[in-house]
Amino acid sequence: MMTTPFHDLAAPLLAGAGLRIAVCVALAGIAFTVVFVLGGFRR
Repeated sequence: MMTTPFHDLAAPLLAGAGLRIAVCVALAGIAFTVVFVLGGFRR
């Protein structure tokens, strides 16, 4: 693998983006589950 300044800068950004996406997906899943459960209880 060639190490370039761009790669050195991109790696942390990609890791941060992946972490943010994972957190967003987790929060969306929790929110969807809560809404689904509450909707089921209301019915």
